[in-house]
Formats: sequence, structure tokens, C-alpha cells
Amino acid sequence: MIDVTRKQTDVVNKPTQQNLFQPDDLPEAPTSWERAAAIDQLAAQVVFNRPLDTAFHYLIPDELRGILNPGQRVKAPFGRGDRPTVGFCVGVGPVPDTGRKLKSIDSVLDREPLLTTRMLDLTRWIAERYLCPWGIVLESVVPAGVKKQAGTRMITCYTAAENLRERMETVKLSAKQQAVVNVLLDAGQPLAVDELTEAANCGTSPLDSLKKKGLIQAIRRRSEPSATNFGTIAPQADLKLNGEQQQALNIIVESLRSQQHQTFLLHGVTGSGKTEVYIQAIREVVSYGKQAIVLVPEISLTPQTIRRFRCRVDSVAVLHSHLSDAERHWQWQQIASGAVQVIVGARSAIFAPTPQLGLIVIDEEHETTFKQETAPRYHTREVARERARSANIPLVLGTATPTLESWLRVRQKKDALISLSRRIGNRPMPPVVIVDVRNDPHITKGAAIGRALTSSMRAALNDGGQVILFLNVRGYCPVLWCRACGQAVTCPDCDLSLTWHKTRNVALCHSCEFNMIPPTHCPTSFAILLEPPKVAQLCFLAKPRACNV
Repeated sequence: MIDVTRKQTDVVNKPTQQNLFQPDDLPEAPTSWERAAAIDQLAAQVVFNRPLDTAFHYLIPDELRGILNPGQRVKAPFGRGDRPTVGFCVGVGPVPDTGRKLKSIDSVLDREPLLTTRMLDLTRWIAERYLCPWGIVLESVVPAGVKKQAGTRMITCYTAAENLRERMETVKLSAKQQAVVNVLLDAGQPLAVDELTEAANCGTSPLDSLKKKGLIQAIRRRSEPSATNFGTIAPQADLKLNGEQQQALNIIVESLRSQQHQTFLLHGVTGSGKTEVYIQAIREVVSYGKQAIVLVPEISLTPQTIRRFRCRVDSVAVLHSHLSDAERHWQWQQIASGAVQVIVGARSAIFAPTPQLGLIVIDEEHETTFKQETAPRYHTREVARERARSANIPLVLGTATPTLESWLRVRQKKDALISLSRRIGNRPMPPVVIVDVRNDPHITKGAAIGRALTSSMRAALNDGGQVILFLNVRGYCPVLWCRACGQAVTCPDCDLSLTWHKTRNVALCHSCEFNMIPPTHCPTSFAILLEPPKVAQLCFLAKPRACNV
């Protein structure tokens, strides 16, 4: 039986925890304004150029609120010792409930965001698809010349003080001082020292006097990068399109007007006029007040492409690795301001900061140079497809030899095929001849030009023409084959011909690095595999004879 009286007595006599503290020792409850201030705090998500997949949260100080936006670079404490580290702000929002005290951002490095929200989404997609940290992607997308503001410097500018017009009535000014004040009032914006003195036709002494009187104020600003002069090119009219070209242009223009994303594979033989289709489609885009990006596989093709576009549109920018940092910074600013209609460049031009993108064109889409070899290892064609999809604009892939990936997407009805089967003016295709040099007596260890090639070269030179020879530069010989049956030594994994490196005495596959000692017998029989001489990079197999062993 339970003693209820004893139990109740114990409860009454047991001291409570509240009696252990005096009322003054208890922490005060947060006031209403403190709770509001805690709710009103903002945090920035920052990613760094580190092999990390995490976005770190930092408190935004009151003096930086309204200044910091996604796409700007910031300096924040990071790592051991809280060293100030540069990172990209990728988001701004309420303070997360992490249970930790957040650090604060030290400073903002950019006046305006370097990347728009749409470009941040694109870089996030690249990071996820190609398994690369977001911070590394952002660091590679923005050129170094833009990040360090190449071609600019901090200069001293002067601006009019507040209530300058009223204060001038009580102050006596000299003629030069009055001229300086008039120039500043007419300009309505800060002017650099050289601009102000040139406009007022005076030296710096009147500026110092006005500054002492408090009528003008000196401020420090960063100068604008100098413009790049590409010269002038006479404008040209559009060329007349043939039936296939006009049909291809109509399909692309219809997609432009419908404002829907569609990828077109413009498959045209060499000389079929694909570039003219690009140009007239871009002129249609420009007429809407939008911009276009044209990607070429090699930097050497960029000047040629720029000339063809500059004679047809008003403003063309160029982005490639051979530009100086100052030139790239100036081009980047012109593109971001919307002053450029067409951007031409290599694969990095896909990240051009176009505010009104209307069309993306990739010329020679089959070229391997569109694949980035260092982190982030993106493929320009896939990045362009994602950017075009997010912007609801067409993507045109032009080529005479489509990649298997692009052709498969056409077969699967994911992309649309546009064909140009004939050359301009129905000009014939150049003849291609495959020569079997296995039994050519002119092919010896000391000579690489056979009888057929010698005769063709002599005929071309006698007609006043020129000859271009493409020679194999990797290894001593690009293929080893049996002179009896024509069977080549191939890689067991890639099914590619092995290249013979004579100095190392090894047959090497340049695709997967498989290597072996050159065989002395035919791979399919017991015929002796003869040692071939160094020859031009031709197709060695025309009509192989049956193996007689």
C-alpha cells in the first residue's frame, strides 16, 4: 500500500530549480526589436575556388545590404585562421538555422554582378553534369582580365558640392574657377582631372582653390577600359540564296519567331553556303533587338569570320584566348551592356554575358576543339544546348561531317535535320583518289612519295598550281600491314591501326595507349610482316589481295 501523505509531503518540501536563482540573475527575454533584427538579418551563400561542393553561409553586414547581389565576388574569412578569401556570391536569403554563429562578409569586390541569375544556373548545371565543384566552374567562366578589371585604374574625379548654385552667390570666383564650376554643372556627373581641365581650359590650380572653398569635391573612381579598334569594313548586301538555302533559312526563322527552343543540325557539303544561312538568320535576330553567339573551332578562323560578319551587321565582338586582358575586359563590358549584336569566338565565347540572347550557332560542330581538356571538362555543344534551352532560343549546328552524337539525336527525333546537298552554283565536288602504295617501287626507306603522287604533283606544278602535303607527325609510320594480305595491325580494344614508333620499337594506339612490340608475322597468317618505310598519311588499303600464304 502506497503512503500518499508521505508522497505529497516530499513534493511540497522539494526545492524547485527556480528558487536557486535570484530574479536579477535570470537572462532577460529578447525584446521585440531584437527579435525583429534577428529575423531581418540576411545571409549570403558563397562558393570558393576549392575542390568542395558546399556553399557556405555568411552574414551580410548592414553597410553591404543593398550592395551585394548574386553573381558578385566577395572577400570572406575562410579556412584555418579565417584568411580573407575571394569567392562568388551565388544566393542571398534569410539566415539559416544552423546552430552556429555565422561569420560576416568582409567586402564586395564588384560594383555590378559579373554573372546573371541565368548564367549562375548554367554554371550550376555544368558543375553537376561534369562533376566539377561550382566554385571552380565560376572561376573558369569569368575571364581573368574581367576579374582584375584590366585596362583600368583608380583616378581622381571632381564633382559639384551640394547647393553649389546657392553658395556661388556669396563667393567671389575668378574667371578660371567660374569656368570649372560651369563645366561641372553642365556635365551633371563627376569628371576626371584631365577631362575637367581640358574642358575649362585651365590647369589644376583652380581645382585646388575650389576644393579648399568647399565648392567641389574630389572622389576616387575607376576609369573605363580603352576601346579596341578593329578598323572599318565597307558594308555588303545579302547574297541571293538558292532553293535549299532559302528553305533552311525559313525553318530557322520560323523557330525564331515562335520563340521556342529547337536544335537544328545544318548538314551541308563543303561549299554549300552554310555561312550565308548563318548570317541571314543572325540579321533576322538583330532586327528583333537581340544578340547572337557564333562559335568557331579554331582561333585562326576567328578573324576571317569576323570580317564576314562585320560587313553585314553593325557591331561584332570577339572573344578568344589571344586577346590581351584589357581587350577582353573591354569586349566583356560591351557585350554585357547590350552594345554588341554578334559575338564571335572559340569555345569560351559560349559564356558571353549577352543580356538579350536570340540565337547560338556552332560552326564545324564535329571538331574536337570544342571539348575543354581541363577542369571543368565541358563540351561546348552540350553547354550551348542547355543555354539555348533555358533561354528558349534556337541552336544551329553546322557541319559537313556530323558527329555520331548529333546524328543519333536526329534519328531519335530530338533534333531537326536541315540538309544542303549541293554546292553553290552546282559546282562539282573535288575528286578524291585512294592510292594503294604497298607495291609501289618508288616507296622505299628513303622516299615517302609514290609514283601516283609524284605524277599528280608534277601535273599541278606544271599548270601553275600549288600542292599541300599532310604528313604524319606522330610516330615513324601510321600503320603496319602485311604486304601479302593487306591486314593491318590494330588495337584489340579500339580496333584502330597501331602507329609504329621506330626509336622506341613499339606499336602504339594513340586512343587508349595500348602498346606492343611490332610483330614479325601477319596477324592472321604466318606471312612475314615487312617493315614499311616512312610514308605520307594516306589510305594504304585500296583492293587488298587475297592472302597467298
